[in-house]
This record gives sequence, C-alpha cells and structure tokens, in this order.
Amino acid sequence: MVNEIQRLTRNNIFDVIRLKTIDFSGRMNDLEFLRRLYDLDQLPSHDSRYRSAASDIWQHTVNNDDYESDRSFAANTHSFSKTQ
Repeated sequence: MVNEIQRLTRNNIFDVIRLKTIDFSGRMNDLEFLRRLYDLDQLPSHDSRYRSAASDIWQHTVNNDDYESDRSFAANTHSFSKTQ
C-alpha cells in the first residue's frame, strides 16, 4: 500500500483548514510543520528572490512574520496541491 494522499483529498484538506481557520501547525512553526510533509528545499518558490519554497516560507513566517496563517498552504504560492 502506498502511503499517499491523492490530490483531490489534499485540496479538500487545505480548504477545510482555510475555512475553519485551523492553526494547522499546532506547536510547530509553519516551516517545521511543512518540512514534515514536503521536501521544501526541492520545491521552487514562485518569488524569484528565493531559491526554494523553504527559504521563501522562512522569510515570510519566521523572519518577517508577514504571511497570513494559511498563506504557506496556498496552492498558488508553493504548488503544494500540485505535488503528488
């Protein structure tokens, strides 16, 4: 059995997190939590100032703290919903 969440299910989970304003990362910061799910160093950032999703997320959630709580999960930001 493959331990994988299908794209539709993943998108539904993201939708629930956003709509219910759930603090998805719990006691971890966003970057720590997302690193458990994705290889953030290999995912590209859609912002040319950063070489990877990891550096982009760190900048905006740790250094600047200027992302909304669900911004790191946004499909258009880091293509999380597009990965299989």
